[in-house]
Amino acid sequence: MRRAAALSVLFAALVCAGCRNAPGPRGVIMHGSKNEPKGKRTAMTIDTIQVGMLETNCYIISDEDSNAAIIDPGAEPGRIIEIIESRKLVVRAILLTHTHNDHVGALQAVRERFQVPVVISEPEARFYNVRADEMEPFQGRIQGQKFLTINHGDQIPVGRLTLTALMTPGHTPGGTCYRNGGDVFTGDTLFQDGVGRTDFPGGNTTQLMESIRVNLLSLPDHTRIYPGHGPSSTIGIERDYFGS
Repeated sequence: MRRAAALSVLFAALVCAGCRNAPGPRGVIMHGSKNEPKGKRTAMTIDTIQVGMLETNCYIISDEDSNAAIIDPGAEPGRIIEIIESRKLVVRAILLTHTHNDHVGALQAVRERFQVPVVISEPEARFYNVRADEMEPFQGRIQGQKFLTINHGDQIPVGRLTLTALMTPGHTPGGTCYRNGGDVFTGDTLFQDGVGRTDFPGGNTTQLMESIRVNLLSLPDHTRIYPGHGPSSTIGIERDYFGS
């Protein structure tokens, strides 16, 4: 019964996920970020891996020195690990946008393999029922193997890269986006032509729309979004969708 219920929730999440466009072909897409603002020259490589039944976008980001972070290891840990090891990347942290099953299904296996901390907002850690002794406040450094709880505006170093945490609750109580220069990883907060569902436990439509308006649509038009499902887009395109 529990398995059937879990599967029904997962399939509902796909309809949910808020994307009006179906995900692209299953596989791995690798490209370098071309969106760094003037004066910032650290290149970021982004591997997009579609994993699981819901084709969640798991992102592996890395710098020129092969330092890497995993964003939302949703399923198929073997594939994620294989890609990282084939490219000889050194994983420094796992970053979570939120903790729905289709975004954390491979978390435990990947965490055990690379022995790295998990970056998560404090409200989301509580929502995920992380034990108090497994959490510690983020202090500006990636260290240890616990859940590091972050706040809005915290800057997370991954080698030469620096990701800024943007708190975007609404899809879940502690939803978080991560921005590096002209790129932002939006989880299930903002998609191409859509937003995340709010009818799951912890969802709040008013909060979600305010999060998007204040912390995402305020970004420059050229900012490229990398959502939790479906293709990438830009803030400028999505601002048109919202009529703002």
